[in-house]
Amino acid sequence: MFSKKMQLLKNQGLCNKIYLQKQGEYSTIIKECINKEVVHKNAYKIQKRLSLKKIAPKTISFDEKYIQYEYIKGNHLFTLNNAQLKRVAITLKKMHKTVLRQDRINLKKLLPRDKYLLIHKLKQFKSDLALTHNDLNPKNLIFTKDHLYLIDFEYAGVNDIYFDLASICVEFELNTTMQNRFLKLYFQRKRVDFKKLNIYKKFYKEALDFWFYKNMLK
Repeated sequence: MFSKKMQLLKNQGLCNKIYLQKQGEYSTIIKECINKEVVHKNAYKIQKRLSLKKIAPKTISFDEKYIQYEYIKGNHLFTLNNAQLKRVAITLKKMHKTVLRQDRINLKKLLPRDKYLLIHKLKQFKSDLALTHNDLNPKNLIFTKDHLYLIDFEYAGVNDIYFDLASICVEFELNTTMQNRFLKLYFQRKRVDFKKLNIYKKFYKEALDFWFYKNMLK
């Protein structure tokens, strides 16, 4: 799997190591799976399925410690225009419609105990369960000239679609106009539950703080 032409990428996450391996005109990404809190085989399985829908880069191999997949040359964006926002909405809708047997995400693992009240508040709403990404920070979205790819499916599983929608609103700091446009693109004529969305936005922010706290202690 490894070659002399492999280089450690500058943009790294906190939990794993990412390498670029050049093989002539064709390049691949090799992810060293260091994070012990997730099942990497599951992440590979999800990415493999989503790659068939052109939602994720094509998978190549997995051997318990490393995941290898197609390198996509593109950009990580931190602000979105209308066209890019539409691409996000369409891509998420395609992912959420993907049928793949997975365990439901345990929300209690995402928050400290003193924030469990948020989970209780969510029980008043009807669940909209689907296959969700659950880690849609800008570095996990690759924009090419005419496409959007999602990467890093470590935390993917069955969850409420509002978790992913809220994360996009938070990560890209969408103002009210952009948020409403994004939700309209996603839901089309279906009614949006803004109360539920706002609680999930609070949940996501708390989950982020908790995740960074845990990982900075390692």
